[in-house]
Amino acid sequence: MNELPDQNTIIVQWIQKAENDLIAANQIIALSKNCPFDTVCFHAQQCIEKYLKALLLFHKVDFPKSHDIDQLIELLPNDLKTPLTLEERSKITYYAVASRVNTARGTQFRVWATERLTNSNLTISCLNCFFEKSYVSSTH
Repeated sequence: MNELPDQNTIIVQWIQKAENDLIAANQIIALSKNCPFDTVCFHAQQCIEKYLKALLLFHKVDFPKSHDIDQLIELLPNDLKTPLTLEERSKITYYAVASRVNTARGTQFRVWATERLTNSNLTISCLNCFFEKSYVSSTH
């Protein structure tokens, strides 16, 4: 009989998937010419979403099956709120679905893709700090 993975294994898997999304986004945007910027935005959104879900699991917070970044952030413990504004959260959430149906490759998506990668990197830095802070407080 197969055993279910423990909580830490699941958390690590979420983080690995998040980091793979960020790698994919960075590699795709490096294509420059004919870059599918909507796909960059999608992977940046997925990266943030998966890191948030890993952090929620770490804190033993149940979360819905949702791509809504704001909803996930609101579930975080009060001392772990991200610096993302409501507008940024909304824009990031938009790419979970919109990038699958909107194939625009124009200037607007290029700007948004660059912003999303910047937000992904900032959010990941912030979430890594949260993990460190959470881990330190759980070991003392």
